[in-house]
Amino acid sequence: MRLPGWREIAPDDRWEWLTSAWADRYPGGRPVGYELRDRLRSRWVRFHSLPESKRYPESAAERAEVVRRHRDVLADLHAADGELVVVLGSWSPRPRPRVRERPAFALEPTSWRSFVHDRDAGGRDWWTHLFVALAPAAGAAIDDLLLLVADELDADVILTDSTLAWLYHPYDGGADVIAASVEERAALADRHASWVAPRVDGL
Repeated sequence: MRLPGWREIAPDDRWEWLTSAWADRYPGGRPVGYELRDRLRSRWVRFHSLPESKRYPESAAERAEVVRRHRDVLADLHAADGELVVVLGSWSPRPRPRVRERPAFALEPTSWRSFVHDRDAGGRDWWTHLFVALAPAAGAAIDDLLLLVADELDADVILTDSTLAWLYHPYDGGADVIAASVEERAALADRHASWVAPRVDGL
């Protein structure tokens, strides 16, 4: 769907440091949640955001539980204070990004980078366009974004800090975490053992 007033946008030079930092931390890896899970499986753990692996919240209490679980894990990643780097993705058959076709995020993200993600059966390239914003870790904007993801109104989101030592990829039903080390991954899984996805594939 093409919305009125939408325009192609150029990458924002302010994120050059992020490109360099990403290449140092994750050489050869793209900022795509499921690809990172597969590449860094020894540091990966998946947490479910509702009891009994329920996928979607249906009440105010369940929505509060979703936020609480996300927040508890983020606090263990030392992401309760300071500023978070928020990476938001979208897909397009065009190599130039457009303003992101998602619900409004409280802080306006700007374009970071684009790459060919896949090619369809007709030989057409599909591009991933990544946008970035900086957001207060303790602010309401992060909670709002987590709930948009929980309601399947947003996706392709990665949260991290300026070191990129860990990555937090929420999805509708929980979150994939790439911990800073194998040991930290084990400690996280132990602290939140009742939330860990029971199957080895994370489902």
